[in-house]
Amino acid sequence: MSKPSPLSRSSSSENLVDSSSHETHAVDEQPKSPSPPVMKTKKSAQRETYKASTSTNVNSSSSEIYTGENHNIDKSYKNEIDNAQELNAKKEQWEKFSKKISPDGVLTLRRLMKEEIQDLVEWLKTNPKDKIIKLDLDHTSIGAEGAKALADMLKTNKTITRLNLTHCNIGAEDAKALAQALKSNTTITTLHLNNNEFGPKGAKALAEAIAINPQTKITTVNLRHNNIYAEGAKAFAELLKKNTSITNINFRLNGFGNEGAKALAEALQTNATVTMLDLSENKIDVEGTQALAKAIATNPQTKIHTLDLNDNLMRDEGTKAMAETLKNNSTIITLNLDQNHIESEGGQALAEELKTNTTIITLYLNFNYLVAEGLQALAKALNTNTTITNLDIKYNNSSSHACKKYQKKIEQQCALNAQRAQIENNIAGALDLLTAHTNPNDGNVTSVHEVNDLLAEKLFALDKADKLNTDEIKKDPNSVFNKYT
Repeated sequence: MSKPSPLSRSSSSENLVDSSSHETHAVDEQPKSPSPPVMKTKKSAQRETYKASTSTNVNSSSSEIYTGENHNIDKSYKNEIDNAQELNAKKEQWEKFSKKISPDGVLTLRRLMKEEIQDLVEWLKTNPKDKIIKLDLDHTSIGAEGAKALADMLKTNKTITRLNLTHCNIGAEDAKALAQALKSNTTITTLHLNNNEFGPKGAKALAEAIAINPQTKITTVNLRHNNIYAEGAKAFAELLKKNTSITNINFRLNGFGNEGAKALAEALQTNATVTMLDLSENKIDVEGTQALAKAIATNPQTKIHTLDLNDNLMRDEGTKAMAETLKNNSTIITLNLDQNHIESEGGQALAEELKTNTTIITLYLNFNYLVAEGLQALAKALNTNTTITNLDIKYNNSSSHACKKYQKKIEQQCALNAQRAQIENNIAGALDLLTAHTNPNDGNVTSVHEVNDLLAEKLFALDKADKLNTDEIKKDPNSVFNKYT
């Protein structure tokens, strides 16, 4: 058997190599067959699921931590921005408040919103620079929260002396909140609470608060149109029995009738501080008027100089009782009896007492039924009365010729009395100056002309008692004054 030649072996090798090479390329070019499926047990499946969930939770927690940090940072910045904006808004609002203060310390603000009331109170509590004497919040619905905030401020405020809360929609509970401040406040002198409808409960709370404050400085209280009724009037009557600061009190339009009037009359029997009393539009009839008249007449310490009983039901009998009070009274200078169903008898009773009364300056009798007889009696009374300067008698069924004649005579006599009063005031002023400056070259009297004027008035004063009763003076009250000057 012959051996293959080297050449043939080489060729075979090459062919083998080539074949192998060819086969390899052929394999490479063929697509790979998919791996055979791996069989999973139940436990291995659960293990993979756990790993996947763990991986997800880790990634999720990392994301939440990162997002939370950003959220906290954003929230912090937002809070700082909000605070800055709030401070700027407050600053602007406070500047507006400050600019509204008048030179004499009056701050008038109308129709504030709830938020503005809170800003105002905060400003008043923290602002030592702007001194406010009067706070006027007319027509601002302060509400319960506003009332509490104001009360809290007023407990410590030392500058506000006048507080106006007219038409502020203050109810009973709001009045009770304000009353808490009045228990300790020592600066408020004037309190306007009219037209609020806080009723008897609110009135009672206010009266009791003022009563227990021994250092109260309140002199003026306006309770007009609050429907306090008899219960509220009784509460303030108790206050007026002991209080020594209130001089001016307005009870107008509160519907307390005779019951309230009697309670107040009881207080007026001893009260020695009230000077102005408004009881108008309270349905007070004869019985209530008689109680009031008697109380004033029997109180030797009464200081009442202005009494308003307008628009009640006193009629002739009540008017007679009031006329009797005027017989010996030396304090009342203004008396309002408008719209009281007063007829001729009541007018005549008043006229009789006016013949000797020397204190009343103004008497209102409008919208009554005096007719000719009542007007005639009043006109005759002014023949001797030299103090009344205003006797208002319009709308008294006085369209007749006789009524018009009496009305004209009353007007003329009042005008003459007014001129007399002016002259006497001039004389009194001149005498005061002469008393104060015995040396004409001292004080305000510096010129020869001023000295001569004062001396002339003094000479006239020495002579006035006779001169003022002459026919010449009745025609021209200035004639004698001109004579001396």
